[in-house]
Amino acid sequence: MMTISRRMFSTSLSRPTMVEMFYDLASPYTCLQVHLLDRQLGHWKSMDLKMTPVSIAHIMKASSNSPPIKVQAKGRYMFRDLKDLSEYYRIPFALPDIFVDTVFEKGTVKTQRFMMAVHENAPELHDKLIRIAYANFFTTENAVDIANIEEMKKLASKAGCSTDLIAKIEQDMNDDKVKTALKQNTDRVVELGCFGLPMTLVHRSDEPLEMSWVFGSDRIHIIGHYLGEKEPPILR
Repeated sequence: MMTISRRMFSTSLSRPTMVEMFYDLASPYTCLQVHLLDRQLGHWKSMDLKMTPVSIAHIMKASSNSPPIKVQAKGRYMFRDLKDLSEYYRIPFALPDIFVDTVFEKGTVKTQRFMMAVHENAPELHDKLIRIAYANFFTTENAVDIANIEEMKKLASKAGCSTDLIAKIEQDMNDDKVKTALKQNTDRVVELGCFGLPMTLVHRSDEPLEMSWVFGSDRIHIIGHYLGEKEPPILR
């Protein structure tokens, strides 16, 4: 009679590898990355997707980097690049008229604390809210000001958060525990060498983490390479 050992099971069944995408709702390229990673779900069986909130403002400051829009030549190219990428990938996307005011005048630190509080209180709704927020911000049709917490509360309701849950989220976003959690997430990616978003980290066991992340929304194929996937990514 054949004896089946636990070791045989453990080697024959491979667990999905965590692919952790760090996001700030202010980042247009991260919006594109969310769409592209979503397309790989089910296509790449080895991928377990996780989305983690960070503060892009603090990443930029800590890495002594400047947003593309604040560098004249980069800013001009960014507008064309985002248009080209969204058209090529067939992603519904547009920079709203309120983009500069929302992201650079008001800022999204409080927004990210709100998202951190959602992550802590309702992880099952967190990722859904990310997608809803991006769809309602990166559009020219009645773009929602994500820097306005009242607007974020409305989006949270669309994601399925109850009135009581939203009240708890709004309360917790000002709590030191949530502020610290967001800061720790941000500090962690800075320590790994992050200088902007999106940053996508593949938690592979055979390489150190600082050698396992990619920057931008145009390196999906490298993520697949890190995962050991033979199938190319679905881009369109």
